[in-house]
Amino acid sequence: MFRSLFVAILIAASVSIWILSGQWGESKAEAEEIKTPAKLSEGAATASVRVKAVKSEPFVAKLELAGQTKAFRTVQVKSELAGSITKMNIDRGTIVETGDLIVRFSDDERPALLAEAKAALQQAKADYNANEALVEKGFASKNKLESFAAAVARAEAGVTQATLAVKDLDLLAPFSGVINETYVELGSFVSKGEPIATLVQLDPMLAAAQVSERDMSAISVGAKVNVKLIDERSIKGEVSFISKIADPNTRTFEIEVLIPNPNGEIGDGLTAIVGVPKGAVMAHFIPSSVLSLNDQGIIGVKYVTDEGIVVFSEIVIIQSEADGIWVGGLPDEITLITVGQEFVQDGQLVNTVDEELLKSKAQAQN
Repeated sequence: MFRSLFVAILIAASVSIWILSGQWGESKAEAEEIKTPAKLSEGAATASVRVKAVKSEPFVAKLELAGQTKAFRTVQVKSELAGSITKMNIDRGTIVETGDLIVRFSDDERPALLAEAKAALQQAKADYNANEALVEKGFASKNKLESFAAAVARAEAGVTQATLAVKDLDLLAPFSGVINETYVELGSFVSKGEPIATLVQLDPMLAAAQVSERDMSAISVGAKVNVKLIDERSIKGEVSFISKIADPNTRTFEIEVLIPNPNGEIGDGLTAIVGVPKGAVMAHFIPSSVLSLNDQGIIGVKYVTDEGIVVFSEIVIIQSEADGIWVGGLPDEITLITVGQEFVQDGQLVNTVDEELLKSKAQAQN
């Protein structure tokens, strides 16, 4: 029995020693495991990013307004009398100058009426002269002479009226432009006030756009602006009108810009972007591909300090261009991360590879 008890005690002691040795071993293994990442991190390679030196420069910010071109003047030329058209000098697309004949009406009795009025005037003047001589000799009263003077005045008015009636036979262009539409044909009989043609003045041309009440202070009459057409043509213009009444639906104000159009190449109704300068500011021009979002959803860029530390900086987008964007809110000179910004974090130590240096090496190899 004593032998069995001794064996049991011996087995229990061995198990205890084995358990204790296992705990000590596990603690040692855990300690080694904790140390391992630290050792690995000490030897791990620092992330590399491609960078480019970017410096701020003066930039004239622009307020871009969507609009369209509009003819300077569009007038429906109407008949000033009733009659038949005996001559027609126009068709759709005809270019006319101020005073050019558009149509001529049949003369009917108007020239005869003018001749009659001139004869009446001549007779009235003769009567006046004859009576004036009699008055001077004392054979006629001055009161009678005054009635002859009134007759001369009436005859002169008759000549003027008849002359205008004859002049109305020729309907002339009130300004230079293009005949955009005609409403009559040669030989047509038209009534007084009936439309004959639509005349459009295309030089200068207008570019009309809408500006919000918030941006009204940036625009003034006489301001020099740039108008960009849908075909990429860029034309210098001048603000000629700013409405004082807002559109009740959009709360915007209409502006008009005068632009030259000497050859009539710009038509009415073309899409146009009016660029209004807002003043010069210091800004950086960067590729849009370098933009990043931080954890709070703020848009910005990442650059590297002289010590190689990544910095995320919020930006203000001033204006977008076809090949990049102008932004504000950055230090004057930065080493911008152009490739790899998605894989590094604010405050991280990185290696930098100069983008311009890579380009130079590539060109040298080619």
